[in-house]
Amino acid sequence: TKSDAAEALLALYAEAPPPFGLTSSEGALYLFAWSHHRRAWRHHRRRSCLPDSIAALLDAAVILPLLVSVAHSLLREANVTFDLRNLDIVEQAVVEEILDEEFKLGYMDATGVFMLSAEGGQALERCCQPLFWAVARAGALGRFDSLLRAGSDTDALAAMDTTVVVQASLDDAAFDHESEGLEEEVLRSVCSAFENADFDRQPSCVAVLGCGNDGLL
Repeated sequence: TKSDAAEALLALYAEAPPPFGLTSSEGALYLFAWSHHRRAWRHHRRRSCLPDSIAALLDAAVILPLLVSVAHSLLREANVTFDLRNLDIVEQAVVEEILDEEFKLGYMDATGVFMLSAEGGQALERCCQPLFWAVARAGALGRFDSLLRAGSDTDALAAMDTTVVVQASLDDAAFDHESEGLEEEVLRSVCSAFENADFDRQPSCVAVLGCGNDGLL
């Protein structure tokens, strides 16, 4: 059902932040969401009046962490082969559908081993930094206004610190990356916190946490 799909999607980033192994319990959550819940937003989108653009975004919510994890394994450990024989037939089919049929990153052999092609590896290397940046900051950007309003509350500030850096390895890989679209989104979020007449509730400053040379702000 749609409510089951919503709960499954919400659980992904809370319970299984990337990077993770494709055969891990975290990876299994994404493969299950795709195989069992995707039809709630994709195959029946006309019946539910869900716009194609929203369905594509929900696809990306599942696909992006998988791509990040594959790219992380490629860049950090030089892995170009992924032994998926511990996955069941349905899970293997999901990996093949996403990595091969959707993105043409490689192929699955008859034994259940996925091999990245040279072209697929190059494509991941070219796009890895924006992928890492987006995933590492997604939680913080989604709660930007509430985090700014946290004031001096210690627990809230601690939560902000752990949310901004989802995974240190991802953060390091994208540390100096700057994307114009993401910068504009951050600017809009900052401005929205100050564009109101409730001066007592407005934040008094914008803190920089783990932003390198502060170039983004």
